[in-house]
Amino acid sequence: IFYLFKKINSILFALIKYYIYICANINNITALKMIITFVNNKGGVGKTTTAVNVAHALTIEGKRVLLIDLDRQRNASFIMGYDDSESNIFDALAGKVDIPIYAHDQIENLHYSPAGSIDIEAVLLLQRIGRESKLKKLLDPIKHAYDYILIDCPPSLGMITLNALVASDKLIIPIQLEPFAFLGTSEIANFFSDVKKEINNQLEILGYLKTLYDSRLSQTRDIEELLSKHVNKNKIFNSTIRKNVALSEASNMQQTIFEYAPESTGAKNYKDFTKEIIQLTK
Repeated sequence: IFYLFKKINSILFALIKYYIYICANINNITALKMIITFVNNKGGVGKTTTAVNVAHALTIEGKRVLLIDLDRQRNASFIMGYDDSESNIFDALAGKVDIPIYAHDQIENLHYSPAGSIDIEAVLLLQRIGRESKLKKLLDPIKHAYDYILIDCPPSLGMITLNALVASDKLIIPIQLEPFAFLGTSEIANFFSDVKKEINNQLEILGYLKTLYDSRLSQTRDIEELLSKHVNKNKIFNSTIRKNVALSEASNMQQTIFEYAPESTGAKNYKDFTKEIIQLTK
């Protein structure tokens, strides 16, 4: 009887310890982990600007964030403070190193994995098996350490962007309301549909984000009307990123808008947009 009592007491003690652990870590355990890719096959639509500023804004909201740069231009990497001599995610995709992750010097809870300058598209195309899943395999072991992983893609729909979509839960499509940018949305939609059907059936479009918005232009209003007719209205974000010189200046200074001009219209727009993302991904 004494032995049985001791055994029961030991089990109860273990259960109490487990309960205390669950209570202490409930936020981390229940938090939804999300991988979001920013994609557009046209350059100059504010894709990288959106990725880096949302990354910073998420940390302001108390989230732990990893930003992945897959664009050879490396603009997001340099804004994060990347030293070109360090290893990069292209090295990892080529199988040379583990995924390199660096902490931002000034922004708490913001980490990044920078792009390289090699033609990683060509390297991946030479691989015959599993080439579209290389990024997913790199992210799977580490994704639970972050609330959000954000991926900045090159302005193309090639093998690198395919890797991003295979690894992701959601897509955000920044779109400038001008004719050529609008025409590209059908290509993105078809690419998304193919990936969802054939490889990643969990993938969803979180929404279309209107960027470089200037309500004074009649063209803006015309394209805005076309967009609402051609895509699901529920997939157009309520938030809009207005044309704002501070956003361009911040990028030129290799800073986020919250570092460069935290009281600017651009900062307010990205803060509102980030809150909308959090609300939609709860």
